[in-house]
Amino acid sequence: MPRLYCAIASLWALAACQELNHPPSLVLVPDRFVLVGERLEIQLIGADPDGDTLEFAVEGLPESATITPQSPVTATLTWSPTITDTAPGGTVISARAIVRDGHGGESSQAFSVSVFPIFGTPSFDLPAGIALNLAREETLELAVRVKDDDSTAVALSLTEAPDGAVLSKSGPKSAILFWRPTAAQREQTVHRIIFGADDADNAPVAHTLLVVLLNAEAGAGCSGTPPRVEHTPPADHFFSEGGLAFEARVTDVESSVASVEVGFTLGDPEAGLESLTLTRQQEKSPLFGATLKLEALPPGGALLRYRVLARDNDDPVGLACDQATRLPKTGWYSVAVYPPDAPDGTCLDDDSEPDDTPAAATALSPGSYPDRRLCPDSPDTALISVAAGERLAVVLTRAAAHGLPTLTLRDSTGTLIAEATGDGPTLRVEDTSGLAGSRVLRVTPAPGGAGLSYSLDVALTSVPCDDDSLEPNDTPAAAVPLSPGLWDTGVLCAGDEDWFRFSLAAGERFDVTLDHDVKLGDLDLELRDAATGALLDAAATLSSLEILRYTAPAATTVTLGVLGYQGAGNAYRLQTEIAAAGTSCDDDILGYHADPALAATLMSGLYENLTCCPDAPDWFSVELNGGETLTVLAETESAPIDLAIFTSPTAEPVATGTAEPGGLGEASFDTTEPGRVYYRVSSAAPTAYVLLQDIADPAGPCAPDRFEPNDTAQTAKALPPGVHTQLRLCNGDDTDAFTVTLDAFALLTVLTSHATGGYTDLQVLDPAGKPLEDALDPGQGAELTLLAPVSGEYTLLVMPFEAQGLAYDLSALVN
Repeated sequence: MPRLYCAIASLWALAACQELNHPPSLVLVPDRFVLVGERLEIQLIGADPDGDTLEFAVEGLPESATITPQSPVTATLTWSPTITDTAPGGTVISARAIVRDGHGGESSQAFSVSVFPIFGTPSFDLPAGIALNLAREETLELAVRVKDDDSTAVALSLTEAPDGAVLSKSGPKSAILFWRPTAAQREQTVHRIIFGADDADNAPVAHTLLVVLLNAEAGAGCSGTPPRVEHTPPADHFFSEGGLAFEARVTDVESSVASVEVGFTLGDPEAGLESLTLTRQQEKSPLFGATLKLEALPPGGALLRYRVLARDNDDPVGLACDQATRLPKTGWYSVAVYPPDAPDGTCLDDDSEPDDTPAAATALSPGSYPDRRLCPDSPDTALISVAAGERLAVVLTRAAAHGLPTLTLRDSTGTLIAEATGDGPTLRVEDTSGLAGSRVLRVTPAPGGAGLSYSLDVALTSVPCDDDSLEPNDTPAAAVPLSPGLWDTGVLCAGDEDWFRFSLAAGERFDVTLDHDVKLGDLDLELRDAATGALLDAAATLSSLEILRYTAPAATTVTLGVLGYQGAGNAYRLQTEIAAAGTSCDDDILGYHADPALAATLMSGLYENLTCCPDAPDWFSVELNGGETLTVLAETESAPIDLAIFTSPTAEPVATGTAEPGGLGEASFDTTEPGRVYYRVSSAAPTAYVLLQDIADPAGPCAPDRFEPNDTAQTAKALPPGVHTQLRLCNGDDTDAFTVTLDAFALLTVLTSHATGGYTDLQVLDPAGKPLEDALDPGQGAELTLLAPVSGEYTLLVMPFEAQGLAYDLSALVN
């Protein structure tokens, strides 16, 4: 009886119609073999007499095997085995393919997959050379990874390295290299590091890495600080409620926020991330946001791991002093995400389950444990073994807005040692008794709470820790008064915190520098209001130097905390200074440029947080082709500023303007001849200001710029280092070619900047004319850095894409 007739049959005939369903059939699935690291693909083909859409499944293969429907009657089985899926002589896995029609009909077929190892040698995922810019980073922190599909672990070692370099294991096939060059080591430009890798099956392999130190001279450091990022991870999200919203508040003291992005994945973060760009919620707002939409989630949900990365523009003409902030500093945030059809109350738990009771508790060693999950009515329990004389500290980190769990620590008899709860970002318990035995750690969800993600940091140290003389000062409430100056005998025990108290008058600036050896333990700074506990500022990079600068808007008392990241401990030096209000006017990120001979050349665009000092005007210059209109806009904060444009710095200004506090000033000039034009920003009192430099090409057809003809590598023009404003790509074939002479191991940094309407892709040719490095323009400019392998003349190509009459600025710097 046809299925259509059954659909309209009377009720008495319905049972008979159902009995007429015919089971589907499955086309022969052959036995297969696959090597570790390869991708196995098997086509599953079914047929159904009733025309039903078929569902496919496979039993016997690991969970990493996936089935993707291709049509109503076909699907593709894919699987990439790892070394754990086989043995030295190979492994035969018995599997069964199943096809169902959704009406009770089912067929299956057995097949086998033979998995064999490759037995290949490890290969390093490292370049031949890297540059360590000491103006931006005091410490080299390099991820060292090897690819070896047929090994579960590879032993990594340092065969040769500078004194003080440390290789710390971070995974079965990875490690982190830490090295902080000493004053003596900075005098040598190139250092050699040789890594070794041994998989126990093949002869050890080696990789030589050359590290080139840049800006090693004293005083070459960057004066700026990284952007400050405030971010609350989103709570568990059901996509039935719409997209997943990410928000961050990002500010920068010295310059502007260049970009904010979220890198995310539903898989292994080490395998790569997708990127989501966060944009300003409105003009001048520090709030950035974006919404993520995901499809094809498992019915029980998935764990989305992500990090937030914000970059500033502390180096307006290059990249050397641009800085970035990553949240979290290491590892990832995690949030459970569920498909729209997930039932209410669904909660994705972690792999430690079931761990609701001490009998089922997971054993934890010292270290960091991210990606932990807490579901309603399902507490998490862990056991920690403490040796005689050891001190235990455990810190739980989560977003307080997602729930208020309770963290308890008990001994093996059930006696309570410590308990923590509350709405702060962390919960902390510790046991300083020094008694040997097991400790029971329990995380209990709040009644009626939802699922939440959290991390645990477990630290064990000797008791007593050789603490400094200012103890006890472990909390903001116990902060000790400290006079400005150098405190050079600080010691932070693992799992501990050191807090200090300072009084600031209105307008006073508080400068703090924390110096420590990050490879021995990463320390951070927090500045809080003593009365309310509100976070005022923070410094949390992966550098050995943490720098914090805060200006008090009103008289206040603050507490300054030295905290160990993930419970770390270390010795440290703390330098604090308080500058009286109005007693100084420091240079901004552009440095000293109070003379036309020192005029700063900037790419067109907006520059925030600049400073104008009395008797030290700010001079700028631009290079033009002739016929352009130069417009300078400025917005001042606390004092009037004057604008003036000059065709010659010794002549009278050709245009002027004034900006009052809170207002906007403008000066504009139409050029007629090619050459350099100057402009000046001056004020009778210290003031912060925002600057906008804009250059408009004349109306009419696109005219060649001052470097033409330079359309090919054969007609390339020599490019002096620095910023070159208002170059032009007049059509889709108008490549601009330049030559740059580099010494071996010199670092070339190239930036382009332009308005929307085209792309300026970059390519560098080596002295033999072969392509060496490329960079694509994502929309408003390209970035390229190159460590020159040999001395010689290199060719830089600026190549148009969808560019018709595109003006751009070009910066080329050599270190």
